[in-house]
Amino acid sequence: MMAANSRTPTFLGDLRAQVGATELGVRRLKEVLARFGTETVRGAVRAIIAHARRRFREEVARWPDGVYESDVYVDHDPHGKRDIHVHCAVTVRGSALTIDFTGSDDRPDIQAYSTFGNTRGYVVAQLASMMDPSIPKNEGFFDAIDLIVPEGCCLNPPPGKSVAAGTHHPGTEVGEAIAKALESVVPERSCPQIYKMGMPTVIFGTHPRDGKVFIDHSVDSFAAYCGAVRGQDGWGAMNVSFGNLIRATAEINEAIFPVRQLARDYETDTGGAGEFRGNCGSLYRKQVLVPATVYTYVVGKRYPMPGIAGGRPGSPNRLVVRAGGAEPFEVGDRSEYVAHAAGERYEYHYGGGGGWGDPLERPPAKVLEDVLDEYVSVEGARRDYGVVLTGALDDLTLAVDPEATARLRAEMRAGVA
Repeated sequence: MMAANSRTPTFLGDLRAQVGATELGVRRLKEVLARFGTETVRGAVRAIIAHARRRFREEVARWPDGVYESDVYVDHDPHGKRDIHVHCAVTVRGSALTIDFTGSDDRPDIQAYSTFGNTRGYVVAQLASMMDPSIPKNEGFFDAIDLIVPEGCCLNPPPGKSVAAGTHHPGTEVGEAIAKALESVVPERSCPQIYKMGMPTVIFGTHPRDGKVFIDHSVDSFAAYCGAVRGQDGWGAMNVSFGNLIRATAEINEAIFPVRQLARDYETDTGGAGEFRGNCGSLYRKQVLVPATVYTYVVGKRYPMPGIAGGRPGSPNRLVVRAGGAEPFEVGDRSEYVAHAAGERYEYHYGGGGGWGDPLERPPAKVLEDVLDEYVSVEGARRDYGVVLTGALDDLTLAVDPEATARLRAEMRAGVA
């Protein structure tokens, strides 16, 4: 029945894993009940929930009272409707926290909807990343959030609306809006736990090995979108929001699908500049070995990963399809089904993470390290960080010119550079 009711029966393994995890949970709960008794277990559950609620409210009580607002956008929905708007107002009053999305996009003709449950999940995930990680994540945590999401807006759609794309966008923008709203309240903990890809780039066709349809959903290992936080540059992979998947290596996917991964490299000058630098984005090339169709939906071109506390945004996404063929083109403001001949490829420039803090506060020695690691170019060091280097990268004779750097940074702060 599961296979008959699935448009993608090759994903039955996912469903079996969910069933297996549930069965394991049932078995272990029975073991706990048998060992401690029903009333003891119920009492323990109630105590853990009350503990989480108390810890949540204690954390919020340390934040300054006020109403903090933000506006973030999705480039477009899959049909090309532009600038899907998410408005967020966070109210802190004592130990009470209200997250209100009134004012978010309610156009009736958009095709970008996050279900209420999906929206709530992103709210919880973002707040959890901004609080003490030892607070349990249970009903006590969840119910301490006063959440307002008007019915009919893009984060709580009316009946009958398609919500397939909203799991990605505007779902992740929920986390971005909360992080931006609270960046002046808890800047040291503000980092949007999101991604800006749109959706994975899906390849489907007929597998020559068995004559059956193959679906490569391109959940491959790559790095992108990872923003910095105070005290830490963007690390070398993905933020939490899209790190919930076990990503396949090139060797695994090439053994399963008729594809080849030709490149998967960091790109220089793609991480957002800041006192702490956003992680670089990736250049990713994937070649199809048989005729296949590539389906994709790309955002993050006009609205890339944001910077926090004065940091700059990461680089935007770019996707070129039918690369290596007669008619390559860059995917624009709509979802696309693009036929590829055997040997053609797509080239995805995944965007970088946002920076944290003023780039002119980054120690020049750190900028030099970034240039030596090819995360930042010599030109980018000067343009984005006000760091003047002497020598050459080719022979590793680069060095910081302290006097020239101090002068340039003073000019940039004064707005004359």
